[in-house]
Amino acid sequence: MKNNYSETELLFELVRCRYGDFLNNEQLESVKLSINEIVKNAEALSQVTLDNSQEPMTLFTPHKKRL
Repeated sequence: MKNNYSETELLFELVRCRYGDFLNNEQLESVKLSINEIVKNAEALSQVTLDNSQEPMTLFTPHKKRL
């Protein structure tokens, strides 16, 4: 059975059901926009292909020795 709802709509409905009593309409709209951005970013990331040999990028931050 094919679902006619977008991922954004489904995730927003989940948030609305769980937290809708604690949020006003303006806050719910803000949450919906945030969810939409997250879904768009996730779709963009899923388009990047990685080889199995590619390791995650790590950020090196040196620490100064305390005197």
